[in-house]
Amino acid sequence: MVDLTELPGMPDSIRILLREGGVESAELLASLETGEILARLDEAQRRRGLETRETGETRRPAIELIRVWQKTAREVLGRRVEAPVSEAKEVSAESLKAAGIGLDVIPVAEVVEAPPPERPDPPRTAPSAARLQLEDSLPVALPPPSAGPGPGVEESGAGGRSRVAFEEVPGMAGSETPDPDRAALAREEEQLRCPVAFKPLEEAPAVAVKGERRNRGMSHPEAGLVRWSATVTVLAFLCSFFATVGMMVVGVMAAFFDVAFHWSVALVLLVIPVCLFVYVTQGTKARCRLCGQRLFVPKNCRKHERAARSIFGHTFAVARSAMFRANFRCMLCGTKMRLKD
Repeated sequence: MVDLTELPGMPDSIRILLREGGVESAELLASLETGEILARLDEAQRRRGLETRETGETRRPAIELIRVWQKTAREVLGRRVEAPVSEAKEVSAESLKAAGIGLDVIPVAEVVEAPPPERPDPPRTAPSAARLQLEDSLPVALPPPSAGPGPGVEESGAGGRSRVAFEEVPGMAGSETPDPDRAALAREEEQLRCPVAFKPLEEAPAVAVKGERRNRGMSHPEAGLVRWSATVTVLAFLCSFFATVGMMVVGVMAAFFDVAFHWSVALVLLVIPVCLFVYVTQGTKARCRLCGQRLFVPKNCRKHERAARSIFGHTFAVARSAMFRANFRCMLCGTKMRLKD
């Protein structure tokens, strides 16, 4: 607990009144409301008889001053919390005895000794039977020269020379009979040399999840209104575009090629304001279900990276998708919405 005397800027008279009111620490001062502190100060002044005789009112400090004292108390408490804690140090038994502290009065649960060092694993050696079979060579008995060609000797013909055909002995090189101990030892060495065979992720085949469905997007509750607004937007834009191009062609031909046109051609200019009026009244009603923005109104902002694009801009591309397709994507938030269930 932090005493009130450690708070700078607080008069001693206020500290006395706060202690009589039950506020004896900076923690309690910082946690109480301003009105509660004023009420306790008034009660302490009445006990001491410090109220004004004429009116019976007490002298209370300003609310801003009490808030300043509370802020100071919080700062002091914050510095106490952030203060570094002293680290534990090793103390020898001699220093404890010199200080008059016995080892029997120190609460120790158990004296823990250092664990013994681990013994290294003995090297792996081949079994004795396999070692004998690998190192020792087996003798082969040859037939006597005086005897005729035995079962293992074949005559070579006119020269009279004989050729010895050795029978295959189990365990020797070239034998077809496998040695189980040698095969087990070879497999164990192979596992120690390469325990696990890893395969790069790029070489792994793509696994298709069973039952995976294409994301059709969230359904729009006003699918008819969205499709109508998209149709109005596309038609109004195309009519205005072709009317503008037509009037430019008519003006160029009349100015440079002396081609005379009927005055009724000027009525094409009325198409532009009519299309603009229809677009403002009908094409701007549809809104996105997620972000709530108007779907077919161009905005000078950054569009979503997956929004549809065309040579006429994002608005025309989104309206075209909503007009001819079953789903489209909002150009602002990128939410995919479907117009058919």
